[in-house]
Amino acid sequence: MAKTKQTARRSTRGKAPRKHIASKAARVPVEEHNARERIMWLLSQRTDVMRVSKNEQASPRFPYHVWVGPNLTRYDLDLTEMLRLFGRHVVIH
Repeated sequence: MAKTKQTARRSTRGKAPRKHIASKAARVPVEEHNARERIMWLLSQRTDVMRVSKNEQASPRFPYHVWVGPNLTRYDLDLTEMLRLFGRHVVIH
């Protein structure tokens, strides 16, 4: 087994540095983040929102659904995105 040099011992008072595996796994890829931001920008420009609903069984990650336009295009949102778009004053049924 190869020895690895632990450079942070002196600055952390004798404790070896630890990797934060959970925080690495929780990071969202840049492509997915950019896609979500684009959806948010497109929805913020629309004035023809027809319907807003919530269905946690269908998609647990994005339980809020917004139907927009005459063709009723559906966008799936999570709670933070929903609050950014509509605020807390919108009643979701």
